[in-house]
Amino acid sequence: MERLTGWKRDEVIGKLLPGEIFGSFCRLKGQDTLTNFMILIYRGISGQDSEKLPFGFFDRNGEFVESSITTNKRIDAGGNILGCFCFLQVVTPDLNQFSKEHKPIGRENISESKELAYILQEIETMTLT
Repeated sequence: MERLTGWKRDEVIGKLLPGEIFGSFCRLKGQDTLTNFMILIYRGISGQDSEKLPFGFFDRNGEFVESSITTNKRIDAGGNILGCFCFLQVVTPDLNQFSKEHKPIGRENISESKELAYILQEIETMTLT
């Protein structure tokens, strides 16, 4: 996140993702972008996995970052929804070229990637407390 936005972790920790981080720290193109972002988050929290949503914002230096965002629910061991994970992917010409030349990742690899992301987030959370 720091490389993407230019904001250091200690500057944004404890801030709300929609409105404070994306809205104040990282200006969005318009109110529609914030509204769509919030809808995407609420869908993730309600258990609906999302498709990629085009998502652009201005980083700390005022440069526009074109990305896409997806959300996935975050659950505990009992299957209760705790929140959602947000995944930002920067849109670059190299990435677009790569996706055209290669076959999509199989469902097994996607599940493994999501599980790894969850484990990494849990480890990070544990080190903060």
